[in-house]
Order: sequence, then C-alpha cells, then structure tokens
Amino acid sequence: MSIVRTEGLTKEFKGDLFTLFTKRKVKALDNLNLQVESGEIFGYLGPNGAGKTTTFKLLLGLIFPTSGTASIFGEDVKGVEYKRRVGFLPEQPYFYDYLTGEEFLDFYGQLFRLDKKTRKQKIRSLLETVGLEESACMQ
Repeated sequence: MSIVRTEGLTKEFKGDLFTLFTKRKVKALDNLNLQVESGEIFGYLGPNGAGKTTTFKLLLGLIFPTSGTASIFGEDVKGVEYKRRVGFLPEQPYFYDYLTGEEFLDFYGQLFRLDKKTRKQKIRSLLETVGLEESACMQ
C-alpha cells in the first residue's frame, strides 16, 4: 500500500507581493507525481522555493491543490480520518506569538473536529501531563 501518493499535484498562488500588480500566477508546485510505499525510508530534499513546504501543506489539507490528487494511507487528503495518524510540526509557525497554550491546543482539537467539551478535557489533561497548567491562560 502507498503511504503517500500524488498524481499531477500542482499549486498556483496569485496575489503575492511579486504578482499583486501583474495578476500573474506563481507555480509553487508543478505536476508532482510521487509514491512512497510502506516500509520505505524517504527524504524530500530541494532548494528554497522548490515546493517542499507547499507539498506538505497540501498533503495535510492546510491548503488545497490547483489540480491533481493526493492521498495518505490510501485516503484522499480532502478527508479528515487519516489526520488522526499524521503529525506535523512546522519550522516557524506564526501563531506561537499570538496564541496561548490553551488556544493553540484548542485550534488543533478543532482541526480534528473534536467537540468543545472533549477539547476542554483533553487540553486540561495534556497541560497537566507536561506540567504547564499554570501557564496555559485557561479560564
């Protein structure tokens, strides 16, 4: 079984600083065909701007492709079930500066469609487990 599979995966962005006045589109990822099988060790390398981060954001459903398809564990990345088995730690997420510990965990709980009561219980439990309940800004 393929753990990760993409076919013709493409992502175009428009409206960034460079294209704002020209209305041009920038292809961050162009027709990526990739297959990683169970048990394989796989490295995804490339220079800055090659589309590595864009690929991972597409695979995680954080952004959506312009064209093409992608699946993880055989499930289309448009779904949510596979996300229970995947972790992602961005190198420099911007929200660390703006969210409390509680808000950060609540955000991710919402991504997994946990109801409010379950999120609140899990947040308390996680913060207690790592000894950060005093710094969570919980109300």
